[in-house]
Amino acid sequence: MANSDTTYTVYSTAEFDAQIEPLYTRFDDSFDAAELNLRDRLAERPTEGLGVGKGLYQVQLHFESKGQPAEATVITCVSKASEEVFLLAIYDAAEQRSPTADELVVLQAQARDLIAD
Repeated sequence: MANSDTTYTVYSTAEFDAQIEPLYTRFDDSFDAAELNLRDRLAERPTEGLGVGKGLYQVQLHFESKGQPAEATVITCVSKASEEVFLLAIYDAAEQRSPTADELVVLQAQARDLIAD
């Protein structure tokens, strides 16, 4: 858990940006607001969510779409040394609830590369 006086910087990867773009068009403004709120929360509580190993966390993003509850799953990586959070992947929970084992291996490798930089 981050020190209460510490604010982490939140970055999105190019892969995350490519995955989220179609979700912006599929869902309404509550998705945009939920995503911004998630970034704010992660800056204050970078280890929010379920730890899925090797510094990765699975965070649920709740919002409404066309008046109905909706959900997305975001995979983050935390670098405590540099006080950074990286948004690695996002999934529409209606299509895919969490990464597959193979995807998780790729995300862990991506996280290692980000933290090593």
